Formats: sequence, structure tokens, C-alpha cells
Amino acid sequence: MRILPTITAAVAVAALAGCTGNPPSATMQSDTQLQQLLAGKTAGPAQSCIPQRQAGTSASVATPSALAFQANPGLVYVSNVQDTGCADAANPNYSLVTTSHGSDLCSGDRVEVRDLVTHGFHGACVLSDFVPYRTR
Repeated sequence: MRILPTITAAVAVAALAGCTGNPPSATMQSDTQLQQLLAGKTAGPAQSCIPQRQAGTSASVATPSALAFQANPGLVYVSNVQDTGCADAANPNYSLVTTSHGSDLCSGDRVEVRDLVTHGFHGACVLSDFVPYRTR
């Protein structure tokens, strides 16, 4: 198993929340982070696996419906997750634990959402194909 901590909320989004009086939800923050991460990049053909070394040690952005892994500044892989068990994946108090077979992350691998302190189970989802997004 590999532990993939989720990314914390962006400072800019948090600052904006203070101005509006109504803090944005974790889902809104993570969706904004994903849009920022993919800005200026073009999607390539989907692939079923990516090397673990390109996924790094954590998901760069986790939304309830997608996980993004930044391989380098010009390359991001996005996997739309199956099932709704990763709805809490954007919560910075949780970590992601993957069950993969071999040295690659692949479509079909299971991802669990766990509490960072208690390691309690909060849900699970399954990775789909990875879409590479590259800087144009």
C-alpha cells in the first residue's frame, strides 16, 4: 500500500473566502486547484498506467471526482475516479491509500480515504485511465 496525502487548500482561495464571508467548500477549493494546475495544458490520449515515480508520493490535487498527479511542471496526469467514495478526498485532514500491484498506478487500482490521525476509513474509489496534460 502507498499513502498519498491530499494537498491542502490554496492560500489564494482561503484569502478569498475571508473576503466573501462564506468560506468556499473543500470541493470548490479543490476544483479550483485542479483548474489552475491544468491551465495552459493540453490533454493527450489516455493511458491505463503511469509509473509510480511519475505519480510521486502524493496526489497534487484531489477532488471528489478526480485525482491529479504532477509528474513535473509541464506534465500532469488526471484520473477520473469511479464510485463516490472519494468525496472526502479533498479534505486536508485525510490521506489517500492506494492498493496497486507492481510499480505502476493503474486503472482499476483501489484508493481509500483515511483519517490522518485515527487512520479510520472514510470511503474508497477506483482509478480510471490517466489522461496526460502537457504544456503546449
